[in-house]
Amino acid sequence: MDAPLSPGLRIDDRYELLGRLGDGTFGEVWRAADLRLSGKAVAVKVLKAEFVDRPEIVSRFESEADALARLAHPNVVAVLDRGRWGASRYIVTELAEGRTLTELLDEARRAGAQPPTAMVLGLFDQVCAAVEAAHRVEVPGPIVHRDLKPDNVIARQTPGGDWAVKVLDFGIAQLGGRQGTQTGMLLGTPRYMAPEQAMGQAQGVGPWTDVFALAALFVEMLTLRATPQGEETWWAATLRCNGHVAPVLAGLRPDVSPALWAVVARALQPDGAQRFADAGLLRAALRAAAAGESSAQGAPRTVAIPALQTPPPGGNVWGQGATSPTGTAYAPPPPGGFGGPTSQPGAFGAPAGFGPLRPTAFGGNVPPGHQPRNDSAFSALVIGGLAVALVGAVGAWFIARRPVSPPEPVVQAAAPVPEAAPPPPPPVAPPTRPARPENGQVFLLTPAPGAPSRGPADARVTVVEISDFQCPFCSRVQATLERVRERYPRDVRFVWVHYPLPFHNNAMPAAMAAVEAQRQRGDEGFWRMHDLLFANQRALAPADLEGYAESVGLSARAFREAMASRRHEPAVRADMANVAAVMGSVGTPSFLINHRLLRGAQPYERFVEAIDAALAGR
Repeated sequence: MDAPLSPGLRIDDRYELLGRLGDGTFGEVWRAADLRLSGKAVAVKVLKAEFVDRPEIVSRFESEADALARLAHPNVVAVLDRGRWGASRYIVTELAEGRTLTELLDEARRAGAQPPTAMVLGLFDQVCAAVEAAHRVEVPGPIVHRDLKPDNVIARQTPGGDWAVKVLDFGIAQLGGRQGTQTGMLLGTPRYMAPEQAMGQAQGVGPWTDVFALAALFVEMLTLRATPQGEETWWAATLRCNGHVAPVLAGLRPDVSPALWAVVARALQPDGAQRFADAGLLRAALRAAAAGESSAQGAPRTVAIPALQTPPPGGNVWGQGATSPTGTAYAPPPPGGFGGPTSQPGAFGAPAGFGPLRPTAFGGNVPPGHQPRNDSAFSALVIGGLAVALVGAVGAWFIARRPVSPPEPVVQAAAPVPEAAPPPPPPVAPPTRPARPENGQVFLLTPAPGAPSRGPADARVTVVEISDFQCPFCSRVQATLERVRERYPRDVRFVWVHYPLPFHNNAMPAAMAAVEAQRQRGDEGFWRMHDLLFANQRALAPADLEGYAESVGLSARAFREAMASRRHEPAVRADMANVAAVMGSVGTPSFLINHRLLRGAQPYERFVEAIDAALAGR
């Protein structure tokens, strides 16, 4: 790179940097003026300096330009230019004006008002349209975004009152089935990842992986919740409940129709084969559910949403038709389909509403075979289906207000509805979007008394390792940690904290085996078991664990009793709860170096840099 990026700097004597917009996956994004086009405002993404000497990252950065070049779609930022700048690379795209969904949703959380379902559908339809276009690229094949999240969606309101959406950052996109990521390498944002992506299974990633992320994003837009509960991600929750997420979804916002939640539940299935095959099918299913049609058989058709009766005026941050966080039913949208301009200011700025859903309105063209039919019979079917859906929704609202004992699958005939409905429950505080821990943050985590450790007790630096015996990244970093111990034999002490991830089926038993090893043979027994578990990470079945216990010299009878009774599971879960209480949601491995966070299987140099800083008192 010729010089540090700063306002006034010119890239290739053509693009003058004006101000920093933010970070992409591998590059910094700047607002710039194209000096050859009379100062036209553009966005310039420049590869970060730390990646210019890494061929695999340079290739992936360039693949983003390849991906965008293949996507001529109104909901995807257009590539205008690309090139080399010294040792670095850059991509020039159109400047997407507006606000990120993160900003809009955070504003809604502060205001404590959930958006109307119709409003969300209108906005989300455009997000799906952009991803659908990527999934249906023919040469070299489908483009999988792999990092769909609110930060990568920009929305702005047009002069006509509609909303226009742009999907950003295809920096880690997978093109045409090319596996630019090795199995075990984690790219993306865990909160929106599908299980196959979160587990580093590159061969299992495809358009269905984006479908999962889209569903998680859609739920957040509807409920303002980024996670189903606490810090648990959707991929962890759907694995834990074996895909039975419909009751969880309905409980988050009862006023949303069961038909819509059914579509979302299918998109959140842990097995990619059980989801919609691509974003186009998800988009069509949501449209059909919103119109009251069934899409159970084959690929559902895309239909235009009929206009509904104008609701009475209301005052709230979302404009007409908003709902409170308690799930109080919302009014239908005004004429014009999904929202349409109203006189009420909304959290998205200016009138609330997204305009009618039209096959050519910002959402791109509907693929062949998905065009709505215009014959009167089909229109009657749509309107009739809508009426049935409205009646069903009203009934569902009353049923939802009655206490029903889960998980009873069949609701018996309801008693007559009383003349006066009980008052709604008191409002609750809106959910907050969990913050992601960042490198360098300080967390005052205190490991449990007697936590496994090695190194001098009076060492000047303590490295707390938060880890999982089945995590491939945790295994990969062990060789690096051994080098660190050799470099700092007197200055560094290592302390272990258990954090078995819920989707690693053998992680909890392995952790319990390590605790039993420490109980019988102290820290020496723990670290011997630790080394065996990581050396044989693919063999963690009960019989394997008993074999390792014998190698460590443990009492076979005591070991079997401890494992059968799950004696040490409470201690392991106490470690997990301690981490969650202090740090929130973390991935593995994570390290606290004198309380400062270093995330992931970092290279040796990063550990040396962090430890030297700690030794210097920085």
